[in-house]
Amino acid sequence: MKKIGILMIFIVALLSACTSIEREAGVIRRITYEGSTFGLIVDAVEVDFQNGTRKLYENDLVSREKNPTEFDEIPQSDFTVSKIEDIPELEQDILDTGTCDWQEEYIDPDMMDGYQWLLNIYFQNDEVKSIYGSNSAPETFLELRALLSGKDTV
Repeated sequence: MKKIGILMIFIVALLSACTSIEREAGVIRRITYEGSTFGLIVDAVEVDFQNGTRKLYENDLVSREKNPTEFDEIPQSDFTVSKIEDIPELEQDILDTGTCDWQEEYIDPDMMDGYQWLLNIYFQNDEVKSIYGSNSAPETFLELRALLSGKDTV
C-alpha cells in the first residue's frame, strides 16, 4: 500500500512539473521534428530558440540514392535556414498546442506502412520529451507542424 502511495505522489509531481513547464516562458531550448515514410525522412525541422533559427528540410526526391534515415544524417547543406521573427511568441504558440500533455506514442495498430514522425523537445533544464507517432497523431499535430515549419499549413 505504501508503494502505491509513493507511486501516486510521483505521478502527481511529474504531471505538476509538466504543467509548470508549459506555463513558463523561455523554457524550450530546441525542438526537432522528423517525418518519414518507409524509413526515409521526407521532412524535418529544427527550431533553435537560443539562436533564433529554423532549419527546414524537405525531401521531395525520396527515391534518390542516399536518403537520410536519421535526423543527424541530413547534410547541413540540405537545410533551408531562416531567422525566427518573434521567439517568445513562437514558443508560446507551440506550448499552446498542448505538447506537454501529449502521450509518448501515437500508433495506429491497424496500419502497417505509412507515415511515422518523431518530435523531441529539449528544455532549458536539460530534460527531453520525445513523442513518436505511426499513422496517428494528437489533435493539434498539424497545427504544431505548421508552427515549426513556419508555414500557414502543412
